[in-house]
Amino acid sequence: MARTLCAGLPSQCPGVRRGRTHALGIVATGFLPRPSVEAIPREGTTTLARRPYEAVLILNPNVEEPELAAVQEKVLGQITARGGEVSRVDTWGRRRMFYPIKHQRDGHYLVCHFHADAPAIKQIETQWLITDGLLRHLVIRLDED
Repeated sequence: MARTLCAGLPSQCPGVRRGRTHALGIVATGFLPRPSVEAIPREGTTTLARRPYEAVLILNPNVEEPELAAVQEKVLGQITARGGEVSRVDTWGRRRMFYPIKHQRDGHYLVCHFHADAPAIKQIETQWLITDGLLRHLVIRLDED
């Protein structure tokens, strides 16, 4: 069986299927090449941009007022512990929800504006999932003005 040399990419060569070796020794994968390791930003480097975010948090309505303040401080402390900077916190108070969440019809709403790195958001949301007294959260990235 004779191999024919072709000048094109492995995916353009007739008879070379995905996963097979090209006549020039290149494996035809059909995917784009991987980016270089230097192009990927790492945690703790100065290349990561601090971006503005907004978080809407729904706290459990059955929590008493002193405990509610403690839960708010815990949630905001988790942002600052990951290198974030809280710029504004708005407390909307107790409001009726459209549908029940964890058998609760009401919730204390808290809106928080902060700046943080992108990898820190994932860590903050993971911590919020296991925080007692927090029913639901939503984090969105704001446009940089």
